[in-house]
Amino acid sequence: MKAIIINQWENEHYPLGTIKKQKLSEKTEHEIIFILNRMAQMPAIVRFGEASEV
Repeated sequence: MKAIIINQWENEHYPLGTIKKQKLSEKTEHEIIFILNRMAQMPAIVRFGEASEV
């Protein structure tokens, strides 16, 4: 079920990195949904700005 939630979110928004997927899969389904909902509300500049700093 966790993989389905993550895959559906990627189809609707943008692809997630391998490390992000791994960290999400360690959470409960409710935590995954909460985190992904927060990520969906972030502006694109913030998302890609954080990714480039890593």
